[in-house]
Amino acid sequence: MQWRANLRGSASLNDVSVSYLANNIAPEVLAIQLFPTNVGLFANPPQIVDPNIEISGVDPTVFGLPPAAAIPPRRAYQRGAKALQWTAEDRNGDKLEYTLYYRGANEQNFKLLRDNLRDNFFTLDGLALADGRYIFKVVAKDSPSNPLPLALSGERISEPIDVDNTAPQVVAVGTPQVSGERVRVTFEATDVSSYISRAEYSIDGGEWQAVYADDGISDSARERYTFEVTLKNAGEYSVTLRVFDQSGNVGNARVLVKR
Repeated sequence: MQWRANLRGSASLNDVSVSYLANNIAPEVLAIQLFPTNVGLFANPPQIVDPNIEISGVDPTVFGLPPAAAIPPRRAYQRGAKALQWTAEDRNGDKLEYTLYYRGANEQNFKLLRDNLRDNFFTLDGLALADGRYIFKVVAKDSPSNPLPLALSGERISEPIDVDNTAPQVVAVGTPQVSGERVRVTFEATDVSSYISRAEYSIDGGEWQAVYADDGISDSARERYTFEVTLKNAGEYSVTLRVFDQSGNVGNARVLVKR
């Protein structure tokens, strides 16, 4: 910009002030992080700020206080939880709020999940959704710092998330084969929504012991487990197999063995 002042007579110029209004720039959602099933995100207690600072509108960081966005959420176990955390920026330094949408992977339209979020994370109760694959959309809006006609937004779509609340089905195959102190048992496990990740067996409610699938690794929707146990004393025993799927759901079955 360029300006000129014409002074006449004894007039003098002591001070000049210039004001400007920057063009608003739309915020951006840079990344969306998806957390494993059963990991929930929860807000940490906020740092106490002098009410006079909040009323003044002065940036709290001027007083050595961390910005609210710099306080990461804490992680805690929550059954069936599906947690998302995203990174967003606004080159104008505007305050942001978020809207979260979701849809099934085979659906066309997004549905509103939450609006007016100030935190950059959200924990979804996965037990509230049917088993399946879902996609989430995060929309960042700079409306807290701009008049509505001038407010802008940016968005990002997440990778698909699998929701699986159904436990694996476990059944005994055939009858146990007894040979002296050695007993061979066979189980079969199936999972309809994801894949089986590991299995353990226990005798009469004792300590759980890891067992591998017959093909060497638990990594598919159907697995068979054949293993031998040692029963030194005559009597009746209960052999239980429990199986975990990718989402931490647990299924089990047991057989009675007489020696």
